[in-house]
Amino acid sequence: MISRYILRRFLTTFLLAVPVLVSIYWMIDLFEVVGDFLKVKGGTGLLVRFYLVKLPLVLYQTIPVATVFAALFTFGTMKRHGELAAAGALGIPLWRLILPFVAPLVLIAGTIGW
Repeated sequence: MISRYILRRFLTTFLLAVPVLVSIYWMIDLFEVVGDFLKVKGGTGLLVRFYLVKLPLVLYQTIPVATVFAALFTFGTMKRHGELAAAGALGIPLWRLILPFVAPLVLIAGTIGW
């Protein structure tokens, strides 16, 4: 039961962090390349195609950051709300709290090619 709870919180944070990080990456990148697109008079369609082609690279670079952020945020929130102390008081070992992270982390690492 606790594993599903932790996994749900982790995946929710992860799935929110990925699009936020991709958006931040694209906004920063847009300021760097907007001059080049204006020089070649590329329209919005060219800009959208450029970023869609670049999406796999951006995901490759942002997914590890989102994973670490989601894990730290999940444990930080649990600590702030006293859930880690409560789990320790119930006799739940630390490995039992970390175990729900292992499967998604292995899956994410395998997916992005580590």
